[in-house]
Amino acid sequence: MTVVWADEARANVRRLFARMTRERPLEARLWIERLEAAAARLEVFPWMGHPLSEVPRLATRQTLVAPYRLIYFVGDEQVTIINVCHTRESLYEYPEFDEVAIDDG
Repeated sequence: MTVVWADEARANVRRLFARMTRERPLEARLWIERLEAAAARLEVFPWMGHPLSEVPRLATRQTLVAPYRLIYFVGDEQVTIINVCHTRESLYEYPEFDEVAIDDG
């Protein structure tokens, strides 16, 4: 299965990584490596994450890359990473989450 990143998810990861790098560069590098590994695992195991309680769609799931969660949608032919947000944040703090367009490949 192909994994693609929504523009909003990419932008959020860049922002988070930049902030982490200023505060703790080594931890930031390790976190980005864990995030990339989790995204790569979705190619083989797209259903590995847990369903989201905030989203009624069964195909919308999350996997943890502490202290953040990788939010994604499983389509027929591709996995779309919708967002990466802190575990303490509600998805509804991100206005684009309600409007995200999922391309099913």
